[in-house]
Amino acid sequence: MMKRQFSIRFLLFAIFLSAVLIWSIRAAIDRTQTNFAKTRNAYGAQVVAFMCVEHMKTNNQAWPSDWDDLRDDLDSAVTGSGQKKMNWTMDELIRNIDVDWNTDPSLVKSINEPKPAVWIKHDPESKFHMMSPNEILFRYLKTASIARK
Repeated sequence: MMKRQFSIRFLLFAIFLSAVLIWSIRAAIDRTQTNFAKTRNAYGAQVVAFMCVEHMKTNNQAWPSDWDDLRDDLDSAVTGSGQKKMNWTMDELIRNIDVDWNTDPSLVKSINEPKPAVWIKHDPESKFHMMSPNEILFRYLKTASIARK
């Protein structure tokens, strides 16, 4: 019986093929993690919009002035948005979502399209497949009774 020997060319090809396979798997894992983070942040922005709505409902339609104003609204916003399974924390939302604390609800109510008031920190131009956080705020403000400042 003859022993088969592998040539250097075959070994180099096998190493190259293995490297390409490992790189492809790593790229797929990175893409999946990126997509998960983007999706989670999109839902997080919606939760923050619901938090702002909850805050306005319980504070005479006043816009929150900072994250501390929203802390009490996290649980009801998560329940209202249907995202109980996401296990949101204030620290995660603060780290990933931005809010324009100078938003004037009466001005938002008077315009015809959503004004950016809540967005993802690292991706402010993010597209939403469902209702954007600003649409959530805009729809609420269009129906709320708000006096102009």
